Amino acid sequence: MLQSPPLFQDQNERVKEYLLCPEKLPIHKWERSINHWPRGTKIESLLEANDDEVEPDTTLRVTRDLITGDIVGLEEIELDNDENEDMLSMSRAPLPPSYATRGTTTQMPFLPGGFEEELQKLLEAATQQKKLNLDTEDDEIGKFLGEDILTTPPGLKEGVIFADDNCTVLNRERNTCEENIDMIENVDIEIKIDLEKAVKETTQLVDIWKDDDDVPQEKPKNALKPPRMKTESETNLDDNFLESSVIHPPVELPEIPILNITSSNVKTGVTSTEWAEMIDISQPVSEFNEKIKTLAMQWPFELDIFQKQAILKLEDKHHVFVAAHTSAGKTVVAEYAIAMSRRNFTRTIYTSPIKALSNQKYKDFNETFGEVGLLTGDFQINATASCLVMTTEILKSMLYCGSDVTRDLEFVIFDEVHYINNAERGHVWEEVLILLPAHVTIVMLSATVPNTLEFADWVGRTKKRKVYVVSTLKRPVPLCHYLYTGSGGKSKNERFLVVDQDGNFQLRGYNEAVAAKKSRETEHKKNFGPKGGKQFLNPKAEQTMWIAFVHHLKENDKLPVVAFTLSRNRCDQNAENLLSLDLTTAREKSYIHHFFQKCLQRLKEPDRKLPQVIRLQRVLMNGIGVHHSGILPLLKEIVEMLFQSGQVKILFATETFAMGVNMPARTVVFDEITKYDGLERRILAPAEYIQMAGRAGRRELNLEPLFYSATTVSVEGMMQRSFRELNQSIHADKYKKQLELAEKEYSEKCSVPLPSHLSPLATFYDTAAAYVDVLNEIMPIQLDQPKIAKEFIPGKIMVVSVGPHINQLAVYLNKTGPRQTPYKLLLLNTAKPDEDMIKYNFQVDEHWYRILSYSTLYEGVGTEESTLDHIILCVGPKSIVAITKINLKVDANIIIQDWEKRQIPRFKDAPVGATCLATVQELSQLSHAIHTGATQLEYINLRQSLAVRSGEILDALDKMDKLKAELESIKKCTDIANFKSEFAIVYERKLTERKRDKYKRLLSYENLALYPDYQRRLLVLRELNYIDEKDNVILKGRVACSMGTNELIISELVFRNVFTDKTPAEIAALLSCFVFQARTQVEPVYTEKLREGVKAIEDIDAELLAIESKYNVGMFEPQAERLNFGLVRVVYEWALEKPFAEIMDHTDVQEGIIVRCIQQLHESMVQCYLQDWEVFGMLKRNAKGQSNTEDEEGKGWPGQHILQLQIKLQVLIDVKDAAVAIGDPKLQAKMMDASTAIKRDIVFAASLYTTQKDTPTGHESFTK
Repeated sequence: MLQSPPLFQDQNERVKEYLLCPEKLPIHKWERSINHWPRGTKIESLLEANDDEVEPDTTLRVTRDLITGDIVGLEEIELDNDENEDMLSMSRAPLPPSYATRGTTTQMPFLPGGFEEELQKLLEAATQQKKLNLDTEDDEIGKFLGEDILTTPPGLKEGVIFADDNCTVLNRERNTCEENIDMIENVDIEIKIDLEKAVKETTQLVDIWKDDDDVPQEKPKNALKPPRMKTESETNLDDNFLESSVIHPPVELPEIPILNITSSNVKTGVTSTEWAEMIDISQPVSEFNEKIKTLAMQWPFELDIFQKQAILKLEDKHHVFVAAHTSAGKTVVAEYAIAMSRRNFTRTIYTSPIKALSNQKYKDFNETFGEVGLLTGDFQINATASCLVMTTEILKSMLYCGSDVTRDLEFVIFDEVHYINNAERGHVWEEVLILLPAHVTIVMLSATVPNTLEFADWVGRTKKRKVYVVSTLKRPVPLCHYLYTGSGGKSKNERFLVVDQDGNFQLRGYNEAVAAKKSRETEHKKNFGPKGGKQFLNPKAEQTMWIAFVHHLKENDKLPVVAFTLSRNRCDQNAENLLSLDLTTAREKSYIHHFFQKCLQRLKEPDRKLPQVIRLQRVLMNGIGVHHSGILPLLKEIVEMLFQSGQVKILFATETFAMGVNMPARTVVFDEITKYDGLERRILAPAEYIQMAGRAGRRELNLEPLFYSATTVSVEGMMQRSFRELNQSIHADKYKKQLELAEKEYSEKCSVPLPSHLSPLATFYDTAAAYVDVLNEIMPIQLDQPKIAKEFIPGKIMVVSVGPHINQLAVYLNKTGPRQTPYKLLLLNTAKPDEDMIKYNFQVDEHWYRILSYSTLYEGVGTEESTLDHIILCVGPKSIVAITKINLKVDANIIIQDWEKRQIPRFKDAPVGATCLATVQELSQLSHAIHTGATQLEYINLRQSLAVRSGEILDALDKMDKLKAELESIKKCTDIANFKSEFAIVYERKLTERKRDKYKRLLSYENLALYPDYQRRLLVLRELNYIDEKDNVILKGRVACSMGTNELIISELVFRNVFTDKTPAEIAALLSCFVFQARTQVEPVYTEKLREGVKAIEDIDAELLAIESKYNVGMFEPQAERLNFGLVRVVYEWALEKPFAEIMDHTDVQEGIIVRCIQQLHESMVQCYLQDWEVFGMLKRNAKGQSNTEDEEGKGWPGQHILQLQIKLQVLIDVKDAAVAIGDPKLQAKMMDASTAIKRDIVFAASLYTTQKDTPTGHESFTK
């Protein structure tokens, strides 16, 4: 039968159906698939989840014929699981373009370099835990995370271990002696001892363990050795070994800087460590051009050896630390790194300590490379450039906020890296160095780091990548140091060389300078104060001296000169005193006048007539400049540029000028060598001296310089990698080996449960040891009190326990002993060999005797029998038990001399001197009388004299009272036969436990120097609801994270709606109290609303201070020093758009200080604006059910645990968008209006370095 031919579907219809209806493809035909998979029911399988099944790393994807669309096969592809913003991986999704440069507070930082090894250990430990199902208390994951993360949920103290079926609960092995006894024997008396708790209660921290413990030798179990008193070093070691609860008085942070690299000892002779190596630059670099075929940058001069070595290491992708002298050419290395990144199409970040230096470097690099960007707190220029210049705080903010700039970053250059020594900002450098990802190469530049190898070793150890140190042997342009003693007239040219160009001290020159000064002392006595010295010259004499000195420099062709005067007022005064000098030519005056007027064009007409502007122009015309923080920023830049071009001949500057670049001078002068650092007046530190003196002479000018003297990133992890903990990091491997040996020794000695009859003695040891630990920390503090120190007079009777001399009377002689044992005491030598211990070969030590002193064997004070045998010992505060009110009349010097004479072998049989014998007899009679009860002792109450009343010390005193009461109640158990031999078994076992716990503690976070302070700060933040019970940052904490300073109080002001009823001008005025630091004698006048705001701020500050004091956090300085309302009226008037000249009538503060205050205030207000936007944005998302990732289920990465604070200014968003997101448009509008009101005119005049195209940069007149 014939049928009609088939009709094929039109080709266009087929293509259309293929594209629009993919569900009709053959792969989706459900008829072909199996609709039933038989399987057995396993309820228990629900108790575990396989990560690979829940979130696979790969999936299958079909491959098709590109022409027909038919499926031709399958391929396995990897899934990108790193798109979440919480991931630390570089493969996560990039940020939107508006956030690409600065990042955002909701973004996580990328994985820092140096953390990969720990991460790998974590993964390996987790895999092994899955396989073996072992307890992870002592494995690598426990060491890394500090808790049993695979068995114990975060926030819980204990976890649960399951059997292989993941259902049956296994009990933990019970380790305490008492629990083992209960398992073996049925004992009616219930004795509960929690050793783990006892150890934790007596564990604080920090650096109390010695590093030179001997490796324990194997010996038979329970073996006893003959008694032997340990040497002094061993005794000190044991004392430190037994210290586990460190109590200190409140720490004043300014006295303990975050990092003190200038005071470190320079280790000579060492040229390499595990993570750092000093490159030898004494030999020329062979085949430099052959090793680098094409240099990324060329210079018109031959490179020095150190520059070539540094460039070779940069080409090999190594970290480099250039520790070269000032003016040696460190910038060449930085320029080459920038050129390399341009060649490799990557990016470089150049960081500097201060904003002014960033502006100068931007100008210099822009002239060299053309494409350079600048990022500051309030604006950014060319943020997409291959080279970005910024301050270190900006880079820290970018790293914390996960900036996408990090992805393409090849080099980070740290200029003036010695600024890490700064007590207030040094932590920023540490954080940045720790947070930088592994692919970034670090270039560090400094001229004043003495311990270069040690510092480089810390950086290398932190980043797990070797650092090469390149230094110079000597300064290219050597300095000569002179003392100038002239005062005009014939003495005008009196200068004396004290240090020559080779660094040799010239004693002859110094003596001549002293003689010249003394020769005129009588003649000029009326011009000096009672102590003499130039600083006491009257104004007229000082003016004469400066004029004579400048003439001396001019005649000897030693201008220009930088005169470092470490006082703003003295800088201004000295410049005014030299107005009679004219150091410029007519041509130079014309240039200065035109340049000055051109720069002033950017200011409004009233601002050009400010007194400071007029005054500075007048002195500049004579070739005299002034540079300090009180000068307006625009005027400071004018002075800097005129000095660079050689128009300014003498510049009076403060220390901030030493941080400048390319500011060479022939001469540097110091009119004093002391400075006020905010706390005290002190002598300049060596690094400060070198930095300022280094302004003299630049190699390119070939001058002779002179110097005259007149998540896996946790807070704990960041702390552990800080420079302060370098010593712990270095010894970590040693501690691990010692821990293994201690664990082995513990398993051998403590494998068998302690007999039940010894349990009371174990309890006695635990209580006595805890009491000794607390007493060892409290006693030095008590004895250091001024009231108690007065009691230490020769002849004072004390009760001491030192070695076998337990609870004995002693006569205080003097305090001239070693540092650890300063007190020299005279004791009766009643110690006798212990027959029991000799019999059992037991080794006794200081700790043994200290514990025994609390037993019933040694109750009471004094000796049973009279004796004249005596000994003089040097003891420490820990050996003093009590101080009595009895004083003997003694001659301490004669007694000590008599004793020391009889210690000489040839005089050992000499008779005891009469004075010494009389004292010994009197002490013996008193000791016997007290022992028999014939005489009663009265003691000085040490606790009442304790002036330090910190919460930590009070807690320790309470703990000591409780332990003492416990000792009194349980020491009856020591009144048994053969007590010492029985207790020796317990003692040796306990000592083994403490040794094991010691090394565990050394390897834990609890051993960190600042860990107790960190824990106390957590308590403060938890009470204020900034973090939850699991230490996750919550809503208020997110607000504080957006603040650059005064995080807590500003956040409280926002949440308590203090600004809601205030005008923008009032908000700006009130916030000024947090940024203004100078002093003013003008009493501020407030409006009613301002007075209310001031009162609210003071009340909140007092409340916060009370909470911080409760937990012993903070420095507790007076409120007047924390809050400074001296500029409230000035800022209020400025925000009302009044001219700058008019607001100056309301204050005596210098113009530059006011400008800086308002600039900082602007940043603070914009931060408040941004954090409001983020907070209410979160509330809005939560209302829609889109909870933030970090708040969801209490999750949060460890790096957000509190110390994520202090991120800098974010990118400003449109006001309209903010008003929509915030939910409170009135408050948001006020914040932005306040910010806009103060950002105008002279206060925010643009920098000359970023806008001026024809600024003077050469040295034409300078080099003539």
